[in-house]
Amino acid sequence: MGHKQRSLGGWFSNLSFYFRSYGDLTPDEMDRVCEFLHGRVVAQESTELYQLKYCFKAFRSVAYKSFSFCTDELDERRSLKL
Repeated sequence: MGHKQRSLGGWFSNLSFYFRSYGDLTPDEMDRVCEFLHGRVVAQESTELYQLKYCFKAFRSVAYKSFSFCTDELDERRSLKL
């Protein structure tokens, strides 16, 4: 039986900021607040994508090429590699 490469994709849609200010912020100040928040979200997304890629590489490094290579015995080398 041939091995098929599968891919997984994900996306977000309709993302936006809704910021309501109770006070006397000018439109320029509101824009700066929104830009700051957007920058924080982009930085957090970047960090989380890096962590996700790192986890993927770690799991892939110990994964079997096929489930048929798995046995009932524990392969401690693979476990310790993580």
